[in-house]
Amino acid sequence: ATYGSLYGAGNYFASEACKSLQYARAEGCHIRKKQCKQLICRCRPADRVLLYCRVVLGDAYMASGPMKRNVAPPERPSERGGGSFHSIVANPGIYNGNAKDQVHREFVVWTHNGAQVYP
Repeated sequence: ATYGSLYGAGNYFASEACKSLQYARAEGCHIRKKQCKQLICRCRPADRVLLYCRVVLGDAYMASGPMKRNVAPPERPSERGGGSFHSIVANPGIYNGNAKDQVHREFVVWTHNGAQVYP
């Protein structure tokens, strides 16, 4: 994801395929500029690819709202060892800055601090 994405500029994962399918789009049909005008791409060719991954979150920060300017997970309090959290978890029901609350559970990891992704 890029700077300004809902929970920061990390790598996003979801526990539900329907959320991931929103980002699996045909060539030329982008999440912010949809040729097909659909949440889940209906463009041709209809072939899509999803990666089924195991995501190791480490010490995860539980988001309570949007974190659009983050380029890394937030800092941990000293009583939790200091340093920074390893990942961010956005659970359903939290305010996400849009007209609706967060619907799907999302996980954001970066390529450092112990969070890992295995295809």
